[in-house]
Amino acid sequence: MKVIEEIAAERRRQLEAEGYDAGHDDGHEAGDLAVAAACYAMNAGLGAYPSFPAGQPEPAWPWGDKAWKPKNPRRDLVRAGALIVAEIERLDRTAFAAADETKATSVPARIGMAYQGGFYAGRISIDGKAYALVVAPKAVGQKILPWKNDWTKTEDTASLNDGFANSEAMNNADHPAAQFCRGLTIAGFTDWYLPSRDELELCYRNLKPAGGDNYTSESRLEDWSVEPGTYNGVDEHGNGHNASSLPPGEAYTAELPAQTAAEAFHDGQPEAFDQRWYWSSAEFDQDDAWGQYFGDGYQSVGGKGYGYRVRAVRKVLI
Repeated sequence: MKVIEEIAAERRRQLEAEGYDAGHDDGHEAGDLAVAAACYAMNAGLGAYPSFPAGQPEPAWPWGDKAWKPKNPRRDLVRAGALIVAEIERLDRTAFAAADETKATSVPARIGMAYQGGFYAGRISIDGKAYALVVAPKAVGQKILPWKNDWTKTEDTASLNDGFANSEAMNNADHPAAQFCRGLTIAGFTDWYLPSRDELELCYRNLKPAGGDNYTSESRLEDWSVEPGTYNGVDEHGNGHNASSLPPGEAYTAELPAQTAAEAFHDGQPEAFDQRWYWSSAEFDQDDAWGQYFGDGYQSVGGKGYGYRVRAVRKVLI
C-alpha cells in the first residue's frame, strides 16, 4: 500500500470507526486538528520514541490526555497526515459556506434588473431553500402554446411552487408549453422551465404591466364553492395569496400590487407581460391547469388544450 493510500485509509477509519465526521470536525474551529497533527509529527521526530508516552501528551496537544495515543513513529506520521486532511476538509467546508452566505448580496437591488440570463423577478422559497426567480427575455422566452395536447391527467405536476419539478415531469412533445421552456438555451443557461402557480404569481406581483384594479376575493374555496381538498390549490386564502414568496404574499387588494416600477416591464415596453392569460405548470385536475390573467391578476384555470401565453423562468439558489 502506498503512503498516500495509508493516509486515506486512516482518514476513513477516523470517519467510520471513530465517528469523526464533518459535524464533529466542524466543531474544531481553532485549528485543533492541525495542532493535533503537528503534535503527532513532532512526537515521531524528536529522537528517543516516544518523547511523550500515551496519556502524557505534548504540551500543545489540544484535547484530553486519554485521547493522546501514540503508536510508533511511522504510524504517528500517517495519523498526522490524516488529521491534516481533516483540517483541510474543514477549511474547505468553511470557505464554501461563507461563499454561499455571500450569494444573497449578488441578487439585484431592484426588481426587473438584468440578472442571470434574464430579469430579476423576486425571491421564492422551495423545499426550505431561498431562490431568486429569473424571467426570460420576452423575445426568446415567450410563446403561445397549449399546456397539453389533450385533456388527460399528467402525473407529478401538482406542485404549486416547484415549477422545475413540474416541467421535468412533462418535458415531452405531449406538453408543448413545458417542452418549449425546458428546451431553451439563453445566455448559456439551459435550466429554464414553466413557472409554477406561485412563481407565476410572483411575476405578476412584482412585474405587473399596467395600473388598474386587481381581482380580489376572500377565499378560493368560496370562489369555487367547494370543500377543501376538492381541487389542487383551492384553499381558504384569497386570490393572489402566495405562501412561497419571500416575504409571503398577502391576497390582493384592489390597489396592491401596483404597476411595477421596472419601466422595461411597463405595458408596451419590450419585456412587458401581455395583459392576457399565462400558463403555470401546476395541474388543477384532469382537464385543467392553473394560469393567471396579467390584466388584473385573476388566478384561475383553463383547459389544457387551449393556447395561452408561456413565459419561461429559471431560479438561482441564494
